[in-house]
Amino acid sequence: MKKNVFLTGEKGSGKTTAIKKYLSSRSPDCGGFVTVRAVGEDGKEAWLHLMGSYDEVPSEENALFCLEEGRADAELIKRSFDERGCAALAGAEDKEIIIMDELGPREEEAQLFHDAVVRCLCSCTPVLGVLQKAESVFLDSIKERSDTVILNVDETNRDTVPGLIADVVDACSRGRAADVPENVK
Repeated sequence: MKKNVFLTGEKGSGKTTAIKKYLSSRSPDCGGFVTVRAVGEDGKEAWLHLMGSYDEVPSEENALFCLEEGRADAELIKRSFDERGCAALAGAEDKEIIIMDELGPREEEAQLFHDAVVRCLCSCTPVLGVLQKAESVFLDSIKERSDTVILNVDETNRDTVPGLIADVVDACSRGRAADVPENVK
């Protein structure tokens, strides 16, 4: 049975907007995380922040690492996701839905974080997230799951995506298989 939904597509295609529209129409009790790129206090450096909700404000406390080349090495990125990412997913299975907006190739070496993501994907709680369009063994393993629907979002379908999300999540909550369109995995 399909119970996890991940959106993918080009930057700016409407993936996060579709998730926000779905959530605003249902107002579920959410666990998980959202990531946001924001300019640091110096007004120059871009930082990646991991937050518990879309309403949270980027701050020093939820900053993962600086996106500026040379400022964040692989070990810092791994440690950031293994610590803060795992903390964000702790207990998420007890919520109505788990948000993972977004997963990308930077997390490739963060094995503890991978394990936490997989625990959530295997739980009874539906997962709704975004996968970056990137080459990654980690991302490919999510795409290949039999319990996961991958929706490619673009300007031609972005208005219908919140309804497709609802179809899968609502079917899962009723314990039945969702009617997933043929062109969707």
